[in-house]
Amino acid sequence: MLYLYLYKLSGGLLFPSETNTGLLFVTKDNVGPYQTTKTRFEGSDTAQKVVERSGAIARA
Repeated sequence: MLYLYLYKLSGGLLFPSETNTGLLFVTKDNVGPYQTTKTRFEGSDTAQKVVERSGAIARA
């Protein structure tokens, strides 16, 4: 949204960047962290907190 706003604000001079958000499939082999992490982002908690990464960032 920010890039679209800046594009509109600049009259088209600032183009939105290409952001690769990646593609990740949740499978039975990698679902563990998704089932055990309790955050406000997935609805099981309301507190603001930093969620520690549980392992290395893997490329699919």
